[in-house]
Formats: sequence, C-alpha cells, structure tokens
Amino acid sequence: MEAVSIRVLEFFQKAEKKRDINGNDTGEVELTDWVRYAPPGQLDRAVIEDKVSRLARVGYNAVDNPAFAAARARWDFIKPLYENWKAGNELPVTGTPLAAANFIRVEQAEEMKRKGIRTLEELLEMSEGACDKLNIVGMREIRAQARRFLEAQDNNRFAASMKARDEEIANLRIQLEDMREMFIRQKDADNRRDDYVAAGSGNVVTGGSHHISTSVTQWEGPPEEPEKPAYQPAPKAPRSKKSLFKKK
Repeated sequence: MEAVSIRVLEFFQKAEKKRDINGNDTGEVELTDWVRYAPPGQLDRAVIEDKVSRLARVGYNAVDNPAFAAARARWDFIKPLYENWKAGNELPVTGTPLAAANFIRVEQAEEMKRKGIRTLEELLEMSEGACDKLNIVGMREIRAQARRFLEAQDNNRFAASMKARDEEIANLRIQLEDMREMFIRQKDADNRRDDYVAAGSGNVVTGGSHHISTSVTQWEGPPEEPEKPAYQPAPKAPRSKKSLFKKK
C-alpha cells in the first residue's frame, strides 16, 4: 500500500436535489456524504472537500498508472475512518434529517439528537413546552423555518409530479400520432394492392390517391378446333377391259 500523507478533518453531509435516472429533479432532497481532508502542516490553506461516493469509485486494475495508484491509496486510507463515522451517523428511516436544513447549526442539531430529535417532522411534533426545555436559542424561529421548509418540499414534490405527468402525456401523444401515421401508410398500401389485384379483371377501379383504367379482357383459354371427319380410304379406279386379255 502506497503511503498517504493526508489528515482527515471531518465527515459531513450535504443536502442535494434528488434526481431520477434521467437526471430530472424529483422535488425531493437527499443527503450525500462528504469528507474534508488536507496534507499535514497545510490545514489552513490546502483543505479539500470531496464527495465520498466519488472517492470510492477507484479501480484496482491499472496497477501501472500513478494517478490511479494514488487514488486507491487515498481511498484505502479514508475508507476505515469513513466506516467508523458512518456507523454512528445512520440516517433516519423516515422523515427529513436535521442535516438537510441549512438553518440549523451543527451544534444545535447535535443538541437535538441528544434529546432524541432526529428529523424536522419530529421537531414540529413537539409541544411548545417541550421545545422550551431544549434550551436552544431561537427555537421558535427554527420551528417556523422547519415548517416552511417542509411546505416548500411538498410544493416542489407536487410540481415535479405534475411535470412528470405532463411529459408522460406529451410522450403518449407522440406515440398516438406515430401510430396514426403508420395506420394511414398501411391503409394506403392495402388500397394500392387491392387496386392492382382488381385491375386484372378488366374493371375500372379507383383507390387511394391514384386511378387505374384498363380494357383487359379475361383470357378464357385457346379456341376450340373443328372436329376432323372420320378417315375413309379413297375409292379404287376400275380396271380397263383391254387389260383383261394378254397380247399375243
């Protein structure tokens, strides 16, 4: 393993727009894991922030490539630290995580988590008296912003669903138009075929966008030959009387 000269400062999360497989905004927010690190002795001027998922996409086949080797070594160094951090920072199954709200400071979110509050929904479900006991400055304003944040999310989700519906309807219209054109072309082809078939019977036919006229007479076979008379042998000529006597 190649030596890595970096120091991991912290892992954190960023709220980003969630997109579908086509890259369209779904109107929802998802959290992505990030890491902040820097070379030792340069923590005040060379701090790097990078998405953990990007760092994890390293290949192990290009062994002769120095850039790939450095990327693998960096991830091999960061990976166990990330896994340890991730084990204690699992995202809630339901609801909007506190880290998704940029109006809640880190120390405020940590205090809420210590009191068992993990999502914005749970924060809004608390009574005023319970919120006052949290001893967090500006809690009323935080709750008001959380309510507006969730309402905006609902509006974005609704707008995204309406956009998806409109796109689906537009695609269906295109498909129907394509099917209509295919039907017209097939119908025209059938008409042409019927016209050519009918033309062989000597009829005048019209169909589609063309006109066929013909005076072809249907062939009824070769003409009949007249019957030949029965064979009769020709009559023999009678012999002359002179031929009955021999010359002496």
